[in-house]
Amino acid sequence: MSHFKLISSTKASDIIPVSKYVSEKTGITVIIAEVEGPVVDGYFCLATEANDDDGLPHTLEHLIFLGSERYPYKGILDLAANRCMAHGTNAWTDVDHTCYTVSTAGDEGMLTLLPIYLDHILFPTLTEHGFITEVHHVDGDGEDAGVVYCEMQGRENTADSRCDLQMQRAMYPNSGYSFETGGIMKNLRESTDNTKVRDFHKKFYRPENLTVILTGQIQAADVFKALAVVEDDIIAKASRAVEQPEVWVKPWTTIPPTPHYGEMKVEWPADTEDCGQVLYAWRGPLLTEDSSQKELTAVAILLRYLCETASAPLQICVISYNLRENIATCITIQLDNIPVDKLEQAKEEALNVAATREPSLGQREPPAGTLAAVPIPSCSDLKCHNITTWSSDSSPPCPHLDLKELPLYARVDSLKTNFVYVSQLITLQT
Repeated sequence: MSHFKLISSTKASDIIPVSKYVSEKTGITVIIAEVEGPVVDGYFCLATEANDDDGLPHTLEHLIFLGSERYPYKGILDLAANRCMAHGTNAWTDVDHTCYTVSTAGDEGMLTLLPIYLDHILFPTLTEHGFITEVHHVDGDGEDAGVVYCEMQGRENTADSRCDLQMQRAMYPNSGYSFETGGIMKNLRESTDNTKVRDFHKKFYRPENLTVILTGQIQAADVFKALAVVEDDIIAKASRAVEQPEVWVKPWTTIPPTPHYGEMKVEWPADTEDCGQVLYAWRGPLLTEDSSQKELTAVAILLRYLCETASAPLQICVISYNLRENIATCITIQLDNIPVDKLEQAKEEALNVAATREPSLGQREPPAGTLAAVPIPSCSDLKCHNITTWSSDSSPPCPHLDLKELPLYARVDSLKTNFVYVSQLITLQT
């Protein structure tokens, strides 16, 4: 398919060939990584950006699986995936993108499923009754219900979610990073509707915003052939459109505003009031800078030193950290299970301990030449085990078993060690 233009190619870790193509007809991007093995993984990604707490990216992710124009049946995508030797389908919604996934045994199943999956992504039904059932409704007992609503109900008021959202709002004020992409329960009840979901899909679920990532033993020419049906539908639908499509504006192209630095206190409902947590956040390197990769690597190494090992300076309590690779990266360190009456003390100690703690004897570098003075032993004098082997036609015969009496060709290996095991290899005689 000549209209797929090779944009770039490289080798990941100098081993895995990776190629990037872009369709000159529709703008779909295809990335193929020729990973060894029988499994072919598919990741279908779209850049998405929320401008409120209505949860439109997350809501749309759920509605995609309720059927498409060619396949208007709920659950048919998973049924088709199972027939294509895949264990169902999945998806996730992040702050800056939405990704749909599937893994198949072999490339034939992926090539069969690919146009069906993309039809769901680009041409979903997005019916009103599907929205009511999947997102939010009031059940017969007068309770709020819906898959999306119940999912957010289970995590909206947890300590991690409330602290993380407060941190995002302070770190990225008036930016897409500051909104809850999953949706706030109040918004899901009152302001989120199917019209907004349709508009969101029209804005972001465009072929020029779709990247198809495939890893495994699959040929580019076969992928382009499988995409032909999808591209024909895209072109046909564009020709039938009454209104001109909006000019495509790529999201996440502007640097977020300056953070609102300071100290904030967040309360959340809990069974007990014994423990709390402390969350630190800093702006990291800008990904638009040429030196960002080097600086991110340095930050990652520093975080591992501070937090990961048993002797790390900040291993004074249960701790976790994260490095968020947004346009303006964010570095977070979190202290968990801190007694409420010691939150202020823990906050100050954690900030000072890395700078003031003297290295212990076990952390000091050995003097120059210490290791070089230790001789390296030779491998030529290693005392290896002796292995004795008998087979059905060997001479002398096996003293432990009469192998000639067996109806199969057999071989027995005898290895004397300080532990006991039995290993027997039997093969059919040809």
